[in-house]
Amino acid sequence: MVDTGCSTITGPSADVKRLIKLLGATPYSADLNQIDCANVTSLPSFSITIGGKPLVLRPEDYTVKVKQDNRTSCVVYIKAYDFGGSRGPLWNLGDPFLGRYFTVFDRENDRLGFAEAR
Repeated sequence: MVDTGCSTITGPSADVKRLIKLLGATPYSADLNQIDCANVTSLPSFSITIGGKPLVLRPEDYTVKVKQDNRTSCVVYIKAYDFGGSRGPLWNLGDPFLGRYFTVFDRENDRLGFAEAR
């Protein structure tokens, strides 16, 4: 699901927990995690495959530098949420994804397309 009203990427709990562990992130809030800003450039890129095409997200796409109470944190804008019902687990691709890829809605042909934003 592509969601222009969501500030995060949201995915199945098991998948997101594995990703957060891989990143070495620690809790920031009830549903978001953080990493040391000095480590952002060493984080891995990862891809989401849609229609057989990998769409790559770089660390600078999925992390946001946040200043709060004279403290700076780099928050990972990926959070866990289980939804999808009978269609199975779903990913909700919000702002971090949409900032990296233009989205084309082709209603006439019932298609959705993506192009890398430059």
